[in-house]
Amino acid sequence: MLALVLVAAMALLGGGIAAYLVLHGPGGRGATPGPSASPTAETLEPPRDLKLRDEGTSITLTWTDPSGGTVPFIVAGGRSAAAAKSIGTVESGKTTFRLDGLSPTADFCFLVAAVYSGNNTVLSAPACTTRNTTTPTPKR
Repeated sequence: MLALVLVAAMALLGGGIAAYLVLHGPGGRGATPGPSASPTAETLEPPRDLKLRDEGTSITLTWTDPSGGTVPFIVAGGRSAAAAKSIGTVESGKTTFRLDGLSPTADFCFLVAAVYSGNNTVLSAPACTTRNTTTPTPKR
């Protein structure tokens, strides 16, 4: 089930990243084409050490930037039983994202994508809450 959710999340995140880059990224509306280095996918690193601080109705995500502050990020996530969707962007050099107004009893999973270029985005490992892990007491 988790594998299916992650595959769906990556598909949705890929579409969201592509749409974001078409509208806002290099080569988007109003951008002037110019020379750019095109790193290969093998040399690109994902955001590392994705962690979440669960504060009930708020969650703060933090990660390590593999680019040294040169690339923006896209944050995706949602309830752990649903497919992830793009929920925000983070500018280059920032490695924190806060979500407020969440259900304090639902579990959530998140991913962060480093956006190296329109064709080169790399996903972090997921980070999930573990709020609903209590085992029900058997009835006698």
